[in-house]
Amino acid sequence: MPTRYRSKYTGVVHDNREDAVRDNWLYLNNPSFRIGVKQNRVKQNSELSIPFIEGKRIKLSNAGLATGAILSTNMLDSIAKYADRAGLPLKTALGLAVKESTLGNPTDDTSVYKLLSKENEEYFRSQGTGQHINNGRAVEARELINYYGDNDNPYTVLINTARNSKDYVGTLLKGEKYADRLAKKKQGREKTNVLEAGFRFYKDNPTKYNPAQLNYQQLVNKRANEVWASPEIQSWLKTRSLEEGGK
Repeated sequence: MPTRYRSKYTGVVHDNREDAVRDNWLYLNNPSFRIGVKQNRVKQNSELSIPFIEGKRIKLSNAGLATGAILSTNMLDSIAKYADRAGLPLKTALGLAVKESTLGNPTDDTSVYKLLSKENEEYFRSQGTGQHINNGRAVEARELINYYGDNDNPYTVLINTARNSKDYVGTLLKGEKYADRLAKKKQGREKTNVLEAGFRFYKDNPTKYNPAQLNYQQLVNKRANEVWASPEIQSWLKTRSLEEGGK
């Protein structure tokens, strides 16, 4: 078996020592590289990836903004599981998921394809068949970003701030330690599942979940009523009830 080399600072495994050493050097000497590594760590720790199971594929009808969304029902199972743990009613949890991501409905006018750069659009379209749940952005169901993740990634905020400054590297260096502290706090908060944490936060602080949108709760309830009326959702609920009754 060939020898593998893991970079001490990035954790990446390489086939040769030189590449691992190069990673370490870049991490220590290149602020942009180092903060990018830290950004990805926070993002990876924040994501909940749900596999897309073709045999559980459904397409929602009569579901309001989520009409036309294609997903596998194990995504719904995950929403139900973590809503129950958080003490948030399932209907509300579904409404929150629709409000944040439209469950990946590609016909939605706020689709991430209209919000992301062309480069990012092509990247997300090229990724495998996982379903991901991520805050405030929608991609079609197989590519949903975890909707409690990158929005509050302190390194993303720092990088975006630096891009808008006259001194990119200088701004990164000035803000890095503060971003490190925020990331440490964020990691402490996310010892529970991020989906559960998001549902719990909404249950405890519904007016603070999206304070910039004053009618946010009303919209969550509206989306909940819409998606609840979907025949596919009702069919899933019946199947779920039967499975629970058989335990």
